[in-house]
Amino acid sequence: ENIIIQNKCMQGSEIGYILYSDMTRSPNLVSGKMPIGVVVCSYTDGGGQALALKSIGEYYWAAEDEDIPSLPNLSQSKAAKDYASCDNSQKIMAEGDKNAFPAVWAAHEYKTEGTNIGDWCLPAAGIFTLYFNNEDILNEAMVRAGGETLTYEAVNTPWSSTENMWRSAWYLNLGYTDGLFASHSKNGSFNLEVRPVLEF
Repeated sequence: ENIIIQNKCMQGSEIGYILYSDMTRSPNLVSGKMPIGVVVCSYTDGGGQALALKSIGEYYWAAEDEDIPSLPNLSQSKAAKDYASCDNSQKIMAEGDKNAFPAVWAAHEYKTEGTNIGDWCLPAAGIFTLYFNNEDILNEAMVRAGGETLTYEAVNTPWSSTENMWRSAWYLNLGYTDGLFASHSKNGSFNLEVRPVLEF
């Protein structure tokens, strides 16, 4: 399933488009419409995934270090190809409430004009891979839409919904010399940003 999502993500033509509250997308800023995200993953069938314009706060991944049985434990190279954002999120939420898993629930409860609670989720690590594979066009789109870029100069370190092992999860870390991602214990000693993603 993940390979299918991966292939779909990279075949569409709307990466870098601004997503509006009426679910239309455009490469340009459209007067009179409300931007709510930027398309990072674009499917050939017209769907995709769009990253929210800004982070919504800092949260810890889990209250305790515990494995999510339904989530695969992925190495860094495999995590970089995980695009199952909302599927991952649903599996995490099935294991506990917002006190147990604050980051994923914060993304789940995020809403904008044109979207409702439950529409957004915690990005899979591969969404951040796509962001940096298309960094220039996506940063420019974020700026046009009034959002915050993900750049080394303004280091954002958002959580992903991708698990590393039973006690740790992957997050974006631009200062990490061994790759785009680092992993850390899920427990409440480590707060990171949450930048929701919308599957449309």
